[in-house]
Amino acid sequence: MENIINENYIFLDVDDVKDLETLFNKYAKIAQEYGLVENYQKLVAGFKNREKISSTAFEDGFAIPHARIPEVKAPAIFYIRLKNKILWNSLDSKDTKFIIMLIIPEGTGNYLDILSGIARKLLKPDFRQLLERETDKTVITKILSQQDESQSVENQTITKDNKTINLVGVSACATGVVHTYMARDALLAAATELNWNLSCETQGQKGQEYPLTTEDIAKADGVILATDISVEMDRFIGKKVYKVGTKQVINNPQTELLNTLSKGKLLSKNEGEQNIFAVKNKKAWINHIMSGVSFMIPFIVFAGILFAIVTGIGKIIWGTWLDYSGTWDYNKIEYLQKNVTEIINGHEVVSDKIISGWEIGAMYLLNKFAGIGFTVMMPIMGAYIANSIAGRAAITPAFVLTFLGCNPDMWLHYAIFAKKANLMQGLGIFAALIFGFSVGYLVKWINTKWRIHRYIKPIMPIIIIPVFVSVIFGALWMFVIGNIFGLAIGYLYDGLNRLENSGVGMALVGLVLGILAGVDMGGPINKIASFSATALIFIDGGKSMGAAAASFAIAPLGCGITALIFRKRFKADKELAINASILGFMGISEGAIPFAVKYTWAAIVPNIIGSGVAAMCAGLFQVSGWVGAWGGPIIALFGGVTTWSMSYIGILWYLLAIAIGVAVHIIIFRILVEVQSKGKLTREDFKEMFHRKNHRQNSKKESKKDLMTDYPKIAFLQHYVKFNSYKKILINNNSIF
Repeated sequence: MENIINENYIFLDVDDVKDLETLFNKYAKIAQEYGLVENYQKLVAGFKNREKISSTAFEDGFAIPHARIPEVKAPAIFYIRLKNKILWNSLDSKDTKFIIMLIIPEGTGNYLDILSGIARKLLKPDFRQLLERETDKTVITKILSQQDESQSVENQTITKDNKTINLVGVSACATGVVHTYMARDALLAAATELNWNLSCETQGQKGQEYPLTTEDIAKADGVILATDISVEMDRFIGKKVYKVGTKQVINNPQTELLNTLSKGKLLSKNEGEQNIFAVKNKKAWINHIMSGVSFMIPFIVFAGILFAIVTGIGKIIWGTWLDYSGTWDYNKIEYLQKNVTEIINGHEVVSDKIISGWEIGAMYLLNKFAGIGFTVMMPIMGAYIANSIAGRAAITPAFVLTFLGCNPDMWLHYAIFAKKANLMQGLGIFAALIFGFSVGYLVKWINTKWRIHRYIKPIMPIIIIPVFVSVIFGALWMFVIGNIFGLAIGYLYDGLNRLENSGVGMALVGLVLGILAGVDMGGPINKIASFSATALIFIDGGKSMGAAAASFAIAPLGCGITALIFRKRFKADKELAINASILGFMGISEGAIPFAVKYTWAAIVPNIIGSGVAAMCAGLFQVSGWVGAWGGPIIALFGGVTTWSMSYIGILWYLLAIAIGVAVHIIIFRILVEVQSKGKLTREDFKEMFHRKNHRQNSKKESKKDLMTDYPKIAFLQHYVKFNSYKKILINNNSIF
């Protein structure tokens, strides 16, 4: 057994921890001092990322936060008993006093047995009571390190008799350490109470444990999947399957076992081959889009940065006319760009430009190399949207068809459409969405509804589906409907270009994109702005992306810098401010969420206004952004922004736009926090106001004056409740950025 628990890791009657942020930062720093982790901020981020998946707090004031990251050098368990309870998070409103903090490296070892054992024992009331009362650190160390004899490998099946209900299950949480085993033990205990037979397999960091046998599955009346991740499904085909998250099982194991029989659905033939996607998410289509975007982003980051660097350097060396649209002659070792338009002495001059030497050749080829990323980024997005829906078989047809939808020169321009060919545009992101979803659901329908002969089944994903789905959809697009969609998108893009090139048009476009980006700090609305701007990079020359990129950093930078400047007013927010400022520099809007949670409208209003101002200024300054779905000052360091004419002076204009947006944010945020603090509400105030409001509605003796005096507080309380409900949706849908 590894020595991961000792008296130095026991902290009793701690009185300087007031909230979750302080807890994580304090003990992450201690872990760094003990040499357990290289960078305490990485550990803090690991704890927070785990909380975003689901809260690690549960009943009786206990919580078991854990982080499994590569920066951890050695495993450790901290036991922290607070003097006063803290609110774990505003989503489940659990007050917590007893914390078992798990610090986990990314390797394997005996420590996994200890961690899973502690998770199991926490389900037992007597174990929790011992930790609540004991004051001797030596005793606490022994309690935590003692193995749980009742949970041996042999005790993997709860069996009463063969006449009762027979179930099998699988438990698997996101980290594979804590909730995986807690869910299994909760199910076993509930099955005992119901007098049911249950075999439950775990899929954690130690791999597959307590594996289900063919006989177990064959005689099962149902299958319960207590999982937060995808699991292999083939073996359950033909069985009634019920999917639920691990936390629901831990909280209500008996109810979920009963739901297995009442709500479980028969798993169709071949459906087991699909990726079971995010069992807790109620809006799967958002997850499918996010899956596609997450695969696309590395391609566009690579292409955008390299393109901006190569183009900017070329213009500095050879002239602003250079755009690599010419040709390279290997025989003459020269580059030719025809019909170059320049203004010389106030006159427009058109001429051919020739540059000799391998230097221009290298830059020309690097530009083509960058173009690979731009060429495949939308097909990649379409392919992995389809993959998220229907699995690997959908990747090839979705990739090929999205590529076709992005290239109008591959369509037959017939009849009236031939005259409009110069206006016709590829669909870009719309092609990825159209073919990603249509191919994905078609392939899913084929796999789940068609009766396929067993001799044909093996060649379905490698021959039948890729070939026939691609050809049928492709023919329909090339010869029938592609022109209609292409012309519609062409008119849309033409109108957008006219708007952007007008006097204040780009400022208006930037303002709209900035406001959208600032509304929910990395949430769905922010993603709309990001996706829209990314899709337009090669339609408007990165104009929209430049505006959107400037806005992404404003919320976290504004909140963070405000708290750092006015340290006396924000003395409790120092760590939040540092983290938000770093994330803001990196262009990660989510860094402002803690401030929005704490200060609500006082932070949200400047987030929206400041982001809108920054994007509007970037539009007025004619900034182009070449790194899709990303922003912040960091992309300027890589040369990811230019002017519309591809000059690097655009970096300065871009940073100026961000600075203006941050300045506006700081002023508004500081004022609103002061206004808010004059009537600051506590949780006790909330309860009292609800009581008073209900009382006044039932009492005619209460004066109208008193009602109007407290009405603003009640309205603010209602806003607070709505925001926290929305914040839950925002956090659950935060994904890849």
